Amino acid sequence: MIIGYFPGAGGNRYLRQLQGLEYSQDAVTYDIKNPLQTFTNRYMLNGIDDQAEIILTHCLNAPRLKMLAPDRELIFLAADMKKCLHREWALEGHNNRYKSESTVNVRIEHYNAIRDDSWPIVTTMEDLLALPGHIAQEVDSSYSDIEVLHNSVEYQQLLSSFATIKWHHNYYLQYPIDYRDATVVDIDKEDTEFTQVMRRQLNVNINPMFKLAWDSYINFGPDASLTEIYERNKK
Repeated sequence: MIIGYFPGAGGNRYLRQLQGLEYSQDAVTYDIKNPLQTFTNRYMLNGIDDQAEIILTHCLNAPRLKMLAPDRELIFLAADMKKCLHREWALEGHNNRYKSESTVNVRIEHYNAIRDDSWPIVTTMEDLLALPGHIAQEVDSSYSDIEVLHNSVEYQQLLSSFATIKWHHNYYLQYPIDYRDATVVDIDKEDTEFTQVMRRQLNVNINPMFKLAWDSYINFGPDASLTEIYERNKK
């Protein structure tokens, strides 16, 4: 059996339910309680580790899973992607998994946000360091006024949540959600003990910075100017 689900949608809880184990504590992750699950299977980017009797994966593309494991039964947990990613990010994503992926270079973003049309185009730190002296002085002076904002917890939350959202949108573009040949457990529509538990986990207030990151991605795409968006949001 393969259980496919969005990060945060309760795949580990669903497995524990099948095993007759406790799975209903609120606001905790059950990842470490299922030690047989491997990193290879998390997204199926490099094939499949076919050793476990039941495999958990965030891949929701049934044709790919059937290609990798044609004899496996597929069970997909259907849920709201935004709520699921928010839950995953809130539980562990900000501090552990995705913060290192927040590769937004705030100095370059800040430059492009204040750039005059007559100034050079900057895409790298090397470009920024090569600016004429009078421009560099103006940029440095402007940046010093907002540097405190960029070091705030909220700004870091915006970066890490945007990285989470961006990575997973790209992943699901590469491996589109395709439920064919899978048994679907609809968390929003079905009324079982498991779906009730998961609705309780997912139906929480969305962190404001995660919401801002989500809206920024939807409205402006993967290259959204987060520095400019954050500064505007703080006004």
